[in-house]
Amino acid sequence: MRDAFDIWPSDIRGMAAVRRSRAPAFLFLLGTLGLVLAALQSCLTTFTGGMMSHTSRAGSVLQLEAAKKPAAKKPAAKKPAAKKPASKKAVKKKVTATKASAAKKPVKKVVKNPVKTVSIIATGPRARMSVWRGTKTKTVGGLTKESLMKNKFGAIVSKRASAARKKAYATSKIKIWAEAVKKARKQLKITGFQAIGGKTAQGKQLYEKAKALYKA
Repeated sequence: MRDAFDIWPSDIRGMAAVRRSRAPAFLFLLGTLGLVLAALQSCLTTFTGGMMSHTSRAGSVLQLEAAKKPAAKKPAAKKPAAKKPASKKAVKKKVTATKASAAKKPVKKVVKNPVKTVSIIATGPRARMSVWRGTKTKTVGGLTKESLMKNKFGAIVSKRASAARKKAYATSKIKIWAEAVKKARKQLKITGFQAIGGKTAQGKQLYEKAKALYKA
């Protein structure tokens, strides 16, 4: 640095006074600036070169020390442990779990068309006729074909009920009155339809005769 400042002229004012023209003074300033810049560049190169050489030496020393140290051994990779065979209990648990999951699944119900069933019991006013023909097996009251019969008028009636009515008619007063009217018709020799009583003379005679036979 001192060498650079030694090159600087000792008296710039004296030189300017000698050379009054501006152009030579400007050139002289440029020359002095170039000298100063060159001196500064030389100083910087010397300073930075020393620092770089110091850092390069330190890096080489570290590399040598690292090469001398033995390489650290890597830990050996652990082998995977052998799987133990599953116990019977575990297998049973798995099976039960799968069954339970299958049971929990909603089962789709198959919708079946309802089968139309035909009743075998006859109902209504024509129930006895249906059982008599064989389309039904029995009535609501339990009458079957074996327990039914046709009377003298062609009506289908119960055998048991018909027998009970015949027994009741045999000892009733209606039967006595009917027998008295028959005897009176024979005695009076009446044929055809004749009303008992009424306004006619024959009807009055028939009534009086039947009444007398009924009371006798």
